[in-house]
Amino acid sequence: MSRFMIGKQFQGKGYGKRAVIAFLDYFKKMHGADKLFISVSLDNTVARKMYSDIGFKEIKEVEYTFLGKQFKEMQMVIDFA
Repeated sequence: MSRFMIGKQFQGKGYGKRAVIAFLDYFKKMHGADKLFISVSLDNTVARKMYSDIGFKEIKEVEYTFLGKQFKEMQMVIDFA
């Protein structure tokens, strides 16, 4: 899952969490996957907490540069097994 965003006007209402849970259910059923990896901006503490609450575990911090801009993210994984 590369990016998941929800409009500012819809944040804080539980829509994002419900959408991620529905996506995870769909992904497991359609692809028979046993894990899913994501990355979240290090400073996005709200998203990191939401993913942790759903069952994602933090793996490691990564830094990279893209088009001259520096990014810092937390890699996370959820194990469906």
